[in-house]
Amino acid sequence: MFNRELRSADHPGVPSDRPEASSSSWRPLSTDQVLGSVVDHVAELVTVFDPAGYVLWVNAAVERLLGWEQSDWAGRHAVELAHPDDLALGMELLSSARATGPGVKETVVYRLAHRDGSWVDLECIASNVAVDDGELLLVVSGRPAREIRPSTAIFDEAAARVSSMFDDASIGMAQVALDGSVLRANRYLAELAGSDPELLLGRNQSEIVHAVLDGDGDDFRPVGTAAPREQQVSIERLDGTVRHARVSWSLVNDHRGDPMYYALQAVDVTDLVLAERELLHRSTHDPLTGLANRSMLDRLFDGDERRGTTALIYLDLDRFKPVNDHFGHAAGDEVLCRIADRLRNEVRAVDVVVRLGGDEFVVVCGEVGRDEALALADRLVRVCADPIVLERDTIRLAASAGVAFTEDAGLGDLLRRADSALYRAKSLGGGVTVVDDVGSVRVDR
Repeated sequence: MFNRELRSADHPGVPSDRPEASSSSWRPLSTDQVLGSVVDHVAELVTVFDPAGYVLWVNAAVERLLGWEQSDWAGRHAVELAHPDDLALGMELLSSARATGPGVKETVVYRLAHRDGSWVDLECIASNVAVDDGELLLVVSGRPAREIRPSTAIFDEAAARVSSMFDDASIGMAQVALDGSVLRANRYLAELAGSDPELLLGRNQSEIVHAVLDGDGDDFRPVGTAAPREQQVSIERLDGTVRHARVSWSLVNDHRGDPMYYALQAVDVTDLVLAERELLHRSTHDPLTGLANRSMLDRLFDGDERRGTTALIYLDLDRFKPVNDHFGHAAGDEVLCRIADRLRNEVRAVDVVVRLGGDEFVVVCGEVGRDEALALADRLVRVCADPIVLERDTIRLAASAGVAFTEDAGLGDLLRRADSALYRAKSLGGGVTVVDDVGSVRVDR
């Protein structure tokens, strides 16, 4: 439409001496040239955003009204340009424009950053535009406000809507001050902490979120870090119980790039953590006795840097098969559980009792003296020989033990030598302890 020539005959108001199209002083203009020139010279600030809120283009009024050059705004996000107290209103403005086309129906006042550090009140209105390829763009225009803060009702409504989104979010959310104190927390996070949102205010985040579970050894300390991070942590509730959460945080800066606060998010993963622990326990423990199994034994020696002497005591119950034959497998299982409890009660807290299968057990003792390990083996043989009283029967068993020591040998070699010593103990009639390296016999008294 802009390429069409205007003729005097058709439009009497046009001077008859208008230059012809061939004149060097006049040439047709494209639509883009006309629109671009007009928009660039209007008094209002016109900004085009992509649907995510990033500036694609801004007209020259940005320099006249706000002191910025056009290139200063290119690629920046809407939240970087606005006063922190107006962020909720800005989110409402863009969201409404993206969803409804004409945007917020009433002009709203929005404070934007002037290059000199001051704030300028602009009356803004937003709409969306679909371009040729179907992409939706958001257009926001603004002019100097005629009064300081009109449209208060719209601002309050937008702020209340964003506040509700924060408070009712299905993940934990908090604003954390640069010194680590909680500025604001929503209901989800308060529930994780076993508290009310108001009671969390002013508390240091380290009082709520502490021991890291992901094995990196660090404390949860977002303060002092700028890059977004994520950790799996435990949250100690005010009643002393513990919940597990995956927590992420990022530093929020103002329009000048100065840090304002940390935005923290937390998701409850307690059920997942407990399920993983249960699966790990099942894979490394005997389902009948609850003792460690062969898989756990392998883990103890897999890449382990052992210090001092490690002793392995290999135990085998004597005369156990008749228990299953005469009293049944249920009674046999009960006997094995009783024996497992006795072995657990005799060893040190750092020792590991393993059920290899059937009526065979192994005890691994790290950093132990030879005399101490042999004394323990004797006690284990004796407690296995103590009578076991079931409902109507009393069962008497015996046990044999083979002991092997190592400073650096692997599990396979240690088990082989302990098994060899155990074989010699059983060949002596059982009820004794044999040490593999000297072939000496220690008789249980």
